[in-house]
Amino acid sequence: MYGFIHRALQDLIVRRYGKEEWKRIIDKAGIQEESRAFLLHQSYDDALTVKLVSTACEILGSSMENMLEKFGEHFFQYCVDNGYDRILRILGSTLYDFLFNLDALHDHLGSSYQGMNAPSFRCTSSLDGNIILHYYSLRHGLYPIVIGIVKTAAKQIHNTDVKIQVISISTTSKGKCHVQMLISQVDGNHPNANFIESAAQSPVRGERSSSFNSGATVATNSKIRIKVGTFCQAFPFHIMFNRQLKITQVGHSIRRVLKLPANLAEADIHFNSLFQLDRPQMRFNFKNVISHINIVFIISTINQSPEDPACQYQRQFSNHSLEYNTSNPSNNTNLRRNNSYNNTSISDTIKLKGQMIYVHDSDSMLFLCSPRFNSLEELAQQGFFISDFPIHDTTRDVILMSHIQRNRRDLVQLREQATNELQILEARLREDKRRTDDLLHSILPIRIVNQLRLAPRDPIHERYAMVTVLFSDIVGFTALCSSSDIEPLQVVRMLDELYLKFDELCTINDVYKVRSFFESCHTLTYM
Repeated sequence: MYGFIHRALQDLIVRRYGKEEWKRIIDKAGIQEESRAFLLHQSYDDALTVKLVSTACEILGSSMENMLEKFGEHFFQYCVDNGYDRILRILGSTLYDFLFNLDALHDHLGSSYQGMNAPSFRCTSSLDGNIILHYYSLRHGLYPIVIGIVKTAAKQIHNTDVKIQVISISTTSKGKCHVQMLISQVDGNHPNANFIESAAQSPVRGERSSSFNSGATVATNSKIRIKVGTFCQAFPFHIMFNRQLKITQVGHSIRRVLKLPANLAEADIHFNSLFQLDRPQMRFNFKNVISHINIVFIISTINQSPEDPACQYQRQFSNHSLEYNTSNPSNNTNLRRNNSYNNTSISDTIKLKGQMIYVHDSDSMLFLCSPRFNSLEELAQQGFFISDFPIHDTTRDVILMSHIQRNRRDLVQLREQATNELQILEARLREDKRRTDDLLHSILPIRIVNQLRLAPRDPIHERYAMVTVLFSDIVGFTALCSSSDIEPLQVVRMLDELYLKFDELCTINDVYKVRSFFESCHTLTYM
């Protein structure tokens, strides 16, 4: 997890229990001094987070579920305090819409926190008007955090008190934890309009707003038609598939990069043979897509086996393209582009983010999308160019702005690391200064040490009319050390105990010890 999570946990402990309790927690968790200042944009091992939480539960006497729920409540407030309140308040007009768009928010934050392994959320409404929240995460056992976040968000943003009941906990085929939670209003007799949109307001949620309906009463000109080739060129990143999930049409850029054949109708390539669904977490079929048509979809390419039809068509199309370019020397541009792809190690996975649109005319689903890149280097490695994106698509600007934002984020992270290192050096310097002071105070009077600091080159002398000097010596010390009955370690321990007691008495009586040497000790008292 990122340091932002650890900072929020630290803020929770310090505010509710004090700095001393937080120091006890990190001491018992074995966190080194140089690792205690968690950097916001640095990723830490999940084991460290679990260790901190479990140690906090042990010291504070709290159960894991209770502590995680408290953390969820505080984490939402911590996000608000750190400037995320505006984006949280516009996620949806109701709690249902707020939860519905959490995946889009996590996807947006992924551009700032590279490699963020965020959970996934999916909402359905029950017949009695309550919300069923589906929570998916590779981190098992952290669902109480979601309970705390949802309760706080419902109260602060939508002015609704809710109660949450865990219906079921299971594990998906991909190893993710799947938790179903029933969210209902505390006061069910007086429903809040900010909780969920009623069925009367939206008989079929999302389906009507995201479809091409030929039966709609819209004035159209039957002579104005758009050809398939024109559509594929205008929208180079789109995929169309029928109810059997057979791909019937793709945009030019997707066809080129994935090396798909021109006649997809005869290729018999299915959607699931090329892509897998990353968000939302659900079984991918035509019916489920329609029921979740109003949310963001993210798909990614999968590696095909040599026996798959899609892989065979990709090889045939790739070989055909290369032979065609070789036989046409005049078309040097395409040849150079294809050669550049072959010489570059293309990433295994291409991510596509977009919206599903139901097309009534052909009873098909249209996925309008854009590829997702973490950097310009990844864009080039996967075989894309800025020219692949149409001018009307803002993805061009997003890619360039993301590159600038990434450089800024790297600078911020470097600044955080430098600040952390300076703080560690400052703490070490203070410790070294304390040790130096202790050593000087054991040799010279404190006032003399202070004068040396203020004016190290000025001579320091004081005149006293009368002083008392004490010379002490252990009688028979030489004979004692020569005795075979005495171990050397016994002599050392005896001298240590003697001089510690002597120093204690000197401090009590304001006597300055001039020198301690073997069995002798000289002291001086000012009269």
